[in-house]
Amino acid sequence: MGWRSVFVSFDRAPSDAVLEWVKQFCACAEWYGAGPGSEWREEDGGHLLKIQLDANSSHLNSCTPPLCEAAGTIVRDIDPEDSDLAELAAVVAQQLTEQVVPHDPDRIVTFTRPGREASERLGGEASVPVLLRELALHQSRVQDDLHAIATALGPAAWRTRLDHEFAARVDALAICNTARRVERVATDLRDRLRDLHLAAALGAFQNATQHIPDIRNIAEHLDEYTIGRGHLDMGGNVEPGEVIQLTVERDDVLLAARGRTVSVGIVVEACERLASCLNATTSARFFDLYFPKGLDWDFKVVEPDGSTRIVVELNEEQKAFKAALSAHREKAVRTQLDNGACPTCGLTL
Repeated sequence: MGWRSVFVSFDRAPSDAVLEWVKQFCACAEWYGAGPGSEWREEDGGHLLKIQLDANSSHLNSCTPPLCEAAGTIVRDIDPEDSDLAELAAVVAQQLTEQVVPHDPDRIVTFTRPGREASERLGGEASVPVLLRELALHQSRVQDDLHAIATALGPAAWRTRLDHEFAARVDALAICNTARRVERVATDLRDRLRDLHLAAALGAFQNATQHIPDIRNIAEHLDEYTIGRGHLDMGGNVEPGEVIQLTVERDDVLLAARGRTVSVGIVVEACERLASCLNATTSARFFDLYFPKGLDWDFKVVEPDGSTRIVVELNEEQKAFKAALSAHREKAVRTQLDNGACPTCGLTL
């Protein structure tokens, strides 16, 4: 772990605007995974602000530019005319920039390809935590639509209900699409780890959401299904017409098409349960996931434009390092650990 500290002195008590800026900047840094903390101290008749960001050095380097940009953006969001706020943001951005740690390109180690893929699986833009955020967003909208439908009153209530039914349909189909991606990520992790617990968790998910693959396929190729030429229509004489039917219940939305039906509520619950099992297994078997063939590392280079590439032609020092790791792997003996049971399903991890 590493850290970056920023210090700003004030000759008077901080204003409400300054306090709000500090609060929002720290929240933004936390969003970027920099684990911030702030502290105010009185000194020599004034006040000293300390902001500390905690994360590994490479991550702090990568998130410094967006945080510096956010510092100014937050000022404009609070009060673009406040010169004290603008000065505060500039000082913080300058200090953070000055603390960027230059790395020797030949000495930056990173996971080998399986580990880099695992990192994306657990924390990338298509990872389960991100997919759960998508599900929560769509589910919240569906619940808002259900409430609007249930409480619609007056002569034009019919329009309100129809508008919100359409919106609920859009988000319900988005939930089906996201759930399918959750399933694919879980399948990949199961195959990587050859894990019995994940196999059972995935089986339970598929039993609860068995029609999700077909509903997602129908939604993606709706243009073909509406004229009776979808994949599931092959071999039949299907007339053109409406394909997806929406049923609104008190606390749920049902989607039906071509004899397949899904409950949005059940799908979301199944995704959350599968995600909990995934988290338990990947936490218990972190090393197996990141180092499936034993401890090993690659070297990477950061290009001037910020992109990275893996070093293919190793220098002598790097070759010696890799050889030492290889010798260690040959002597290592795998130890079977007791990781307990999954808190969600109770199966052995």
